[in-house]
Amino acid sequence: MNNTEKSYNFEYPAPAVDPEVVRFNEEKKQLRGTCNTVGLMMLIAIAVFFTFSMIVAMIYYILLGTGTLPSHLDSIPENIIGGLANVAAIGICGIVFIKLSKMKMSDVLVFEKINARRLLAVVVIGFTGCMVANLLDNLFLSNTYSLGIDLYLDYESPVSNSFLEIVVYFIATAIVPAFSEEILFRGAVLGSLRKYGDAFAIFVSSALFGLFHANFEQIPFAFIVGLIDSWAVVYTNSMLPAIIIHAANNGFSVICDVIYTNADALGISETTVDSLYFIFVAIVAVLAIFAIIRISRNDKNFMKFKGYDGILDRKTRTKMLVTSPTIIISIVMLLAETYLIIYRFKLWTDMTL
Repeated sequence: MNNTEKSYNFEYPAPAVDPEVVRFNEEKKQLRGTCNTVGLMMLIAIAVFFTFSMIVAMIYYILLGTGTLPSHLDSIPENIIGGLANVAAIGICGIVFIKLSKMKMSDVLVFEKINARRLLAVVVIGFTGCMVANLLDNLFLSNTYSLGIDLYLDYESPVSNSFLEIVVYFIATAIVPAFSEEILFRGAVLGSLRKYGDAFAIFVSSALFGLFHANFEQIPFAFIVGLIDSWAVVYTNSMLPAIIIHAANNGFSVICDVIYTNADALGISETTVDSLYFIFVAIVAVLAIFAIIRISRNDKNFMKFKGYDGILDRKTRTKMLVTSPTIIISIVMLLAETYLIIYRFKLWTDMTL
């Protein structure tokens, strides 16, 4: 009798896969990738900006040493190359990031049509917010100074009575950053993170924007301005108000700098300039209050943000952000740069006293 072996094929049911778990893990993976990409973009921007800053310093001091520049035009190369550094490190990096992320340019650099009245109202509100941010920043600096922590960087004004120098200074300080910085922070960063909730995207882009300024005198101010500009973009779905607010804020600072520097030549005292400054800010603030009242009455979504429709809770999203290697490295580098800027400035000040 032949004994044949019988084979038994037992089929066990495959373990059930929870669709919610799959979706949760997939969204975590996507968010981690987005955060790492944002961090990498910041690292590239830091490197490019640092390189251009070194070029600025070398060219500036070479020209000064050779006596090539007239004394009243000696800050023009610094302003021009500084503006180019801003465009290269911030604007171009933002556009490259959008391309590499395979996002539609129109989905990130949003310019939805906005009527003139609404645009004016948002710009007035935003500009007034910048003035409030400046006041809060000054209070922060004065309070830290009273505690023995000196965060002031008393840079010498880079303007003179030269019309050409003033124009170059205005373009490099007000116009160029208004476009390049908005492309990176309110375009690439904010736009790529909005799918995880507007509030999350606004906070992250504003925090990175503040840190990118790399000095403790400007970081709190830039963070608040970032919140204001981000709100303007989210509320109107257009970057135009943010660009105008940014340009108006920086331009107003340049104008005040020029007037203070040339007060004697203009035949006015600094007390008069101070009075005109506060009168102007008060008028704009009153207009902003009326604008807020009018918009809030007509638009119930005035201060509402689009939430996150995924399944990642706030704690998980925050964890993905703060544990991103490139985000961590970029923040450490920015803080280190902030410290070095203060250290070098204080050292230079002590040497020149």
